[in-house]
Amino acid sequence: MRGMLRAMTERPESPRHAADRAAASAAATSAALCRLNYDPALDPATVLQAHRDWARRHAAALYPSSPRSAAAGPVDRRDRPLRVGYVSGDLRRHPVALFVEPVLRCHDRALVEPLCYDTAGLRDDLNDHLRSLVPAWRDAADWSDATLFERIRADGIDILVDLAGHTARNRLLVFARRAAPVQVTAIGYVTTTGLETMDYRLTDALCDPPEAGEAGYSETLWRLEPGFNCYVPPRGLPEPGPAPCLEGLGVTFGSFNNLDKVSDQVLDIWATLLRGLPTARLLMKTKGLGEPALRERLLARFAAGGVAPERIELIDWSATLAEHYGLYRRVDIALDPFPYNGTTTTCDALMMGVPVIALRGDRHAARVSTSILARLGLAGLAAADPDHYVARARELAGRPQALATLRRDLRRRLVASPLCDAARYTRALEEAYRAMWQQRHEAAAA
Repeated sequence: MRGMLRAMTERPESPRHAADRAAASAAATSAALCRLNYDPALDPATVLQAHRDWARRHAAALYPSSPRSAAAGPVDRRDRPLRVGYVSGDLRRHPVALFVEPVLRCHDRALVEPLCYDTAGLRDDLNDHLRSLVPAWRDAADWSDATLFERIRADGIDILVDLAGHTARNRLLVFARRAAPVQVTAIGYVTTTGLETMDYRLTDALCDPPEAGEAGYSETLWRLEPGFNCYVPPRGLPEPGPAPCLEGLGVTFGSFNNLDKVSDQVLDIWATLLRGLPTARLLMKTKGLGEPALRERLLARFAAGGVAPERIELIDWSATLAEHYGLYRRVDIALDPFPYNGTTTTCDALMMGVPVIALRGDRHAARVSTSILARLGLAGLAAADPDHYVARARELAGRPQALATLRRDLRRRLVASPLCDAARYTRALEEAYRAMWQQRHEAAAA
């Protein structure tokens, strides 16, 4: 009876509270999806199914009657620029923002009118710079999904671009509602969103070979010819300096990648590599390596693989960019993790004259460095299997003069490559947007 009286006297949950609670549940399980990309034991089909399951549980109820249908509004946009909205919680000092900045800066306003929807509200110098590049900026961190959806509609967005996927502060439930006629996911996430209302995913022919079709994705893949991303190096970087191996102390390998990417399998292969080069060292640098328990675990793992602790140097987070990039001057060869490659770290190493040994895998996350290296004419540094990975690293380590030559030339080579051609990349992106819009126009007219 008391339970019945309590139920009769309690206020019913408000629609806003129910929506907030549902969004919080979706965000928590979305974060769990993100972690699947680091697990080498999971194949792409399993990862896709998990993303589809998330969408069925959290997004399907929000889909319009036909998830692939276009939002209401006029179709023909040939008389004016396309209004393209970018949605992200990383429009600040973050790798995603560094890849977005050249696009916002190079957009031809006769073709594209860009708008940004900032879902984090974290201000810094890069955030301020990005604000200066667009005609309209929406601070959406405190907006509900419903409010953001209505604002996007009111802004007349033609193409809405998700830059987060299932990473923090994403607004995939806004995309589930079909906020814009064309919806695209790009740059910020390494696999599918799982949404039926996400039309396209930007990639390239090396990250997602055409012969593989679209297995692993709920979206249609759109392969950009210059590559899936564009890198603009930070200003004021130190010079690469001479190759450390020329000092007669042996070669130094390095990894500055997030430790979530460094699985036990990666550590075992790195130990195999070092075991075959008795004078070689490994420098690992990333946030968290100052924690004693973590340091002990890593050193114990290498010791179990036959590598003495004194050959491993572990460095924690750097307070300044100058300090961070300066550490590359102590590295001869960077080792890329797998199956989740580096992106920013790969580009940064190359910018600092450090060649990167990568392992070409079976999914986008495992082929990012292959794409980056190929655009510099260095496809040979991407190995086909773990044995080739070790052999390629050992071969390069045994050629100190070749390392010295690479170190001298890599920065110039990178800056002159398609990877750093922001204007070319943005033109290709604008052509893709126009073609996507044309396809939508033709579908609506059919």
